[in-house]
Amino acid sequence: MKKYFSAICTLLLLLNILSACSNEPEKLTGEEIYTKISPSTVEVYAESDFVSSLGTGFYFNDSGTVVTNYHVIQDCSNACVTTSDGGTYEVKNVLGYSEELDIALLETTKSNSTAVETCTSVTTGETVYVLGSSLGLTGTFSEGLVSTAERTVGDVPYIQISAPISHGNSGGPVVNSMGQVVGIASAGFEEGQNLNLALPISILDQISTERPISMQEFYETTSEYVHLGDRVVAHGSTLAVRTITLDSFTAEFVLSLWELGEATEATMIEIMDEYGTEQGGGQLYIIDPGTFVKEIDAWCFDPTRQPGDYAIIENPYGYSICYISMLNNATE
Repeated sequence: MKKYFSAICTLLLLLNILSACSNEPEKLTGEEIYTKISPSTVEVYAESDFVSSLGTGFYFNDSGTVVTNYHVIQDCSNACVTTSDGGTYEVKNVLGYSEELDIALLETTKSNSTAVETCTSVTTGETVYVLGSSLGLTGTFSEGLVSTAERTVGDVPYIQISAPISHGNSGGPVVNSMGQVVGIASAGFEEGQNLNLALPISILDQISTERPISMQEFYETTSEYVHLGDRVVAHGSTLAVRTITLDSFTAEFVLSLWELGEATEATMIEIMDEYGTEQGGGQLYIIDPGTFVKEIDAWCFDPTRQPGDYAIIENPYGYSICYISMLNNATE
């Protein structure tokens, strides 16, 4: 009798295990995952008078809320998203954001979006997929592994993954084998191999949405380009300047390319970002006399200098392209 009872208990236990397993989501093929997640993934384009940015995002709910990285919309006063079917929708409001966590929640004009399915469980060694606009190539889909499920950088938790993350992927979904979003593509290390970071999807719980603001208000509240007139004095003690340092040939080549184009501050930013170094390609500096080496200092603070002036200046570090920002017009 005891043998029969034991056998029945064992059978019931096996049935429970099988039942539990059958309730777990089935693993999908790469093609199935792409088909599932693509309708919920968007390309995010943001801009202001001084910068433009391209990234990725995804619909977090069915009412048009997009998740992306903060740095995708940083310093921008308007934005839009483009869906996989080619539809373009304006970003109406920033529902919540955190510069420290590099997260932004955007309200778009699309009212019937397809929300992603999410999962907060991540295991080192599992396969993950990344979908986004790598280097502007829309719909780029790549595969990798979770290298470390928990990696803290500073005070921010990350998932370290080997799936490629390039410029344009920022804010895109990181998806497990069941087609569930487990993270948000955030950063990659150019000097490392397959060293990329994603924010865990659970981090969205830390973003307050109690006070939505418009893109313009977001720009006015957070951007370094706002109210610079209070600090920038053309021909005075403080100046806004953009600069990169290159070798002589490259500096001449880059400046020639810029002059052949529209030759605006916006295109100067773009070309500095493309050809500049990690030490400051396209970066805006608010400087006082003596901030830079004497050769650059003398040119920048020449009494005849005007916003929009530019030059290649030879100095001990190389050949620096300097551009006096139009922000200096704020005081005129």
